Amino acid sequence: LDIKYLKKKVHHLSRKFEHLMQSLKYLIYSLKDLMYGLKFLMKNLNHLIKKLNYFKKHHHSLHNLSYNKKHKDFYIMKYLKEN
Repeated sequence: LDIKYLKKKVHHLSRKFEHLMQSLKYLIYSLKDLMYGLKFLMKNLNHLIKKLNYFKKHHHSLHNLSYNKKHKDFYIMKYLKEN
């Protein structure tokens, strides 16, 4: 058995193991960043959806208002014509 060869192999393997651990650490950091990013995105999407729903309701009521006004005008004109 060549002791030098074994030492080299062990050293090489421990270096590889260190690199692997480093990579795992970076992977975990990246996943954490990704999770924060997704949380942030979800917050913004929820905010956007709330805004859209509010706008839809608001817009809908404005639409109804103008629709009712047209009808009121129509009935007033009809009434004036008849009388």
